[in-house]
Amino acid sequence: MARIIELADNHDGTVSIFTTLIESDAPYQADYDTTDLNGLASLYREFGANDIHATVSRMGTSVDHNTELLLAHPWA
Repeated sequence: MARIIELADNHDGTVSIFTTLIESDAPYQADYDTTDLNGLASLYREFGANDIHATVSRMGTSVDHNTELLLAHPWA
């Protein structure tokens, strides 16, 4: 997973910070002895989703993945 962060001047005295979550197009399952890039990306997805230390209540929901933070323009 990765996150794109984009800053935008809205030309109305505000700025927006957009965050977009992107994920690999790897298959959902791969053999554990794989060495190809798609297989390794698939294993990364599986291991990341199976974090035994994760606190489920802090993971958020689907509406938290892509966000816009609207702020007053600091130089306006």
